[in-house]
Amino acid sequence: MGVNDAFTTNANFSGISQDKNLIIDKIIQKTTIEVDENGSGYGSHSANYINKKPKRRIKKVKVNRPFLVVITTRNFIVFTGRVSKP
Repeated sequence: MGVNDAFTTNANFSGISQDKNLIIDKIIQKTTIEVDENGSGYGSHSANYINKKPKRRIKKVKVNRPFLVVITTRNFIVFTGRVSKP
């Protein structure tokens, strides 16, 4: 994407700041996925929901401990997550 210099001492943010020592050292992204009886949804600050009818009977699952989530498509990981306070 052509933004490699932003993460090094060669970064040039003179267009947005007078500080010549700015670099990006960390990027944090927060994504949410909601799954309930009505379907599933995803989003960040604004909710975008996808609702589909279940293909099979709904199974009830009681979650009472932390767990990991991995969503894949065609053997490619598209999302990983951790539920720490179910």
